[in-house]
Amino acid sequence: MTTISLRRAAATALPVLMLTISGVAPASAASAQLGLSLARKWCSSCHTVEAGQSPASDKAPAFTEIAARRDDKWVKTWLENPHPPMTGITLTHIEISNLNAYIKSLAPKTP
Repeated sequence: MTTISLRRAAATALPVLMLTISGVAPASAASAQLGLSLARKWCSSCHTVEAGQSPASDKAPAFTEIAARRDDKWVKTWLENPHPPMTGITLTHIEISNLNAYIKSLAPKTP
């Protein structure tokens, strides 16, 4: 490897290494905690998004029900192309990933 190649490799790897050491996840990593924050803000008026929340609506499924019945791909597709009555909601890919991570965190644990 040439000196220039080594410098390029170090310049690419160093930021990732620093984030790993610091405990900060790269921006591309989905965050269930950020997903919960989004769910509280945008979803909780219709969906029950967390334990202890009063039932929001009998027409929208609780997030625990979605987590138990749907896979990641279905949730992602639904959030990318919401159907009525969710038509006013537009989420970024990162927000979708975070919401999906939160919903996935609610799925029943298999032994």
